[in-house]
Amino acid sequence: MSKSKFIMWLGLILILIASVISVTGCAPEEEVTKEPNQEENYESEWELSEIKEIAEKAFYIYYRQTQGEVFISEVFDFTGDAKRELYKGNLTVNIPGVREYIDEIQVDIKDVSKGKSQTTVTAVIKFPHVKRETFASIKEDIAEAISTSQGEPLDLEEIFIQALAQQELAQEATIKRLVIEKDGEKLKVTQIDAPHEVFFTFDKIYREAIAEKIDDVTLQADADNYITYDTSAYGTFNDTEISIKNFNPKYLASKTTIILDNNIKLPLEPFWNELQTLEGTVEPFLDVGPDSFFHHIRLGETLTQGKSAVYLTRPYRSLTMDAAVGYVNLDTGQVNLITVINGPGESASDFYWSLDGEYVAYHWIASGSGHSYLHIYDLIKDEIISFYDLKGIEVTEAETFAGQFQDLQWSKDGEKLHFNLKKPQEVEEDGEVSSWTIDVKERKLETAV
Repeated sequence: MSKSKFIMWLGLILILIASVISVTGCAPEEEVTKEPNQEENYESEWELSEIKEIAEKAFYIYYRQTQGEVFISEVFDFTGDAKRELYKGNLTVNIPGVREYIDEIQVDIKDVSKGKSQTTVTAVIKFPHVKRETFASIKEDIAEAISTSQGEPLDLEEIFIQALAQQELAQEATIKRLVIEKDGEKLKVTQIDAPHEVFFTFDKIYREAIAEKIDDVTLQADADNYITYDTSAYGTFNDTEISIKNFNPKYLASKTTIILDNNIKLPLEPFWNELQTLEGTVEPFLDVGPDSFFHHIRLGETLTQGKSAVYLTRPYRSLTMDAAVGYVNLDTGQVNLITVINGPGESASDFYWSLDGEYVAYHWIASGSGHSYLHIYDLIKDEIISFYDLKGIEVTEAETFAGQFQDLQWSKDGEKLHFNLKKPQEVEEDGEVSSWTIDVKERKLETAV
């Protein structure tokens, strides 16, 4: 075959191959990114609209004034990381003035993306914003209101709100995301972004106009060491003496001293720092946080190496109370808060310190039941020992160790706590007292010999 014919036949073969590829569709296609069709991803339009409704409500968890309404909703629940962050207070915008602008907050759902097991919702949160050019005017209004108060107790947040009301606020926006998962028939929020920058200019101007200009604050307890919502704090604003009502420790803790009835002076900041990290201080559906624990402060009567038990009681809007329990070094002001108990601090016993100072025992009367419960705190390991943690006792039996604890006494080596107990039914019937020993080193309950 001549060279020219070979080239001709080769060209015909290549044309034929190209034709076959074109017909069969085997040629590589350009990758196309397709927007997900929401109607294809969801079982029904109802499911999509329900998720949007849940997300719109869930983003209002940021605001303390609406947390109760959001959290106890029958439509959905917070769980997983979202619930943990909520109870740490990390999802709360606790900033003066915000409550007056709740109605101006907007939540616009921009994207709903459904995966195999969860749905991610992206929203634009719009909220009022203080323009920087108005800061000077707001500061002047606040300074004038405070300087002309003529010694009357000042509600600093109310003064701040009135100053904001004189200004035309702008609107700021930020993008936030949350994750919703289905648990059976119920949709639950498992993750949600922290608010961080939401209402950040309210916080900034409050600090500059008020908090940074106040010094030497004292919070005087009454004869029973109560600090109620009507208790006034005293300090100076631009070197002018002022009286402050509805005291907010968030902004003034580092400048405040608590004065108890026996003239014991304690810096407030160590208490505030401990309360912010103590588990159980945030109750979203009751609209209370760490700042509500200064209603009643009680010190123990026993001093051990300068340390005294301390109880900070918080009342709810019902008849129940709880209390933060810990100890304070009266010489240094150092504070260690151990836990939150479900009863008032007034009902708690003094601390029973082991002789080596490594353990402390205490008991308290729980709200509602009227029964007393016992805890031991391990100072070295920073953990609480309860009956549920002990060997030699079943969980169901541990639940029965309540009633009246009597005659608590530590062994000389500090390893065992001896006590007597009247259980609830025995208290009512004036029954017998049982004697027990807790070996704290072995974490074991024993019948006393």
